[in-house]
Amino acid sequence: MTLACHHQPPQKQPFLLELRGRLNLTADQEKKIGEIIESKRKKIEAMRGDIRPEMKKLREESRDKIRKVLTAEQQPIFEQIVAERMKRWEDKAGPEKK
Repeated sequence: MTLACHHQPPQKQPFLLELRGRLNLTADQEKKIGEIIESKRKKIEAMRGDIRPEMKKLREESRDKIRKVLTAEQQPIFEQIVAERMKRWEDKAGPEKK
């Protein structure tokens, strides 16, 4: 996940920190806004979970189409590239997305 709100408690979210600094929020405002941001984060994460299987299917369909365009010599290299990209994505996403 790379959208700046990586399961952080509300008081640690960069957007909330910016609002606090620039708007001089009261503690009550900061708490309420933090809860709003956290609620939004949870809803977005749930939406991602809902579309994740469709995204995986689309990626596989695209890879299958690419494989058909490649020569026999290019295909193993393509598979290596795909594996490397998946490893980088998994490393970046963390254990909760694997």
